[in-house]
Amino acid sequence: MNRRLLVPVLVVSVLLAAFAGGYFVSLLVKPAQELPPPVPSPFETAATLSELDDISLPSLEDLQPRRLGEWQGKVVVVNFWATWCPPCVKEIPLFVSYQQQHAEKVQFIGIGLDDATALAGMAEELQMNYPTLVLDDMLGSEIFARLGNDRQVVPYTAIFDSDGRFKNSHFGEIDEAILAEKVTPLL
Repeated sequence: MNRRLLVPVLVVSVLLAAFAGGYFVSLLVKPAQELPPPVPSPFETAATLSELDDISLPSLEDLQPRRLGEWQGKVVVVNFWATWCPPCVKEIPLFVSYQQQHAEKVQFIGIGLDDATALAGMAEELQMNYPTLVLDDMLGSEIFARLGNDRQVVPYTAIFDSDGRFKNSHFGEIDEAILAEKVTPLL
């Protein structure tokens, strides 16, 4: 190859390689995404746990139907999660610790969006010390809406006081500061 052409060809090659590398990195590193818009639903958010008594979901432990109202009398923290959701998996050890520290006053309940086998494996791995209910695909949209998750995202957490009244909710991962702000005052 002609030496006069070698330098421009090398420069162009390096620039093309840099552009291609930058493009592929941009595909892997995505900016934080905003929450999707609310999903229209014919269901209203429940104001109390007793308003949810018509819904039961199978427990991961024995696949027997359970109702959220069974835990009224304690602060009830309902968390939608999935095994394929990194923020969900990241917050579960915090919930396990909080449940252990405040077991007499609070009850965490997971609602898992996977099949029972995947949920059971993750629950065992994370040593979950609170019940997980398996989301019924037929009731999914209704349960999301009635617990205030009008965006149908995970993680999502709904919080009820010990009288079973809906108090607040949180879209996204929960950390210690959010627990201290939203759950601890209800104990």
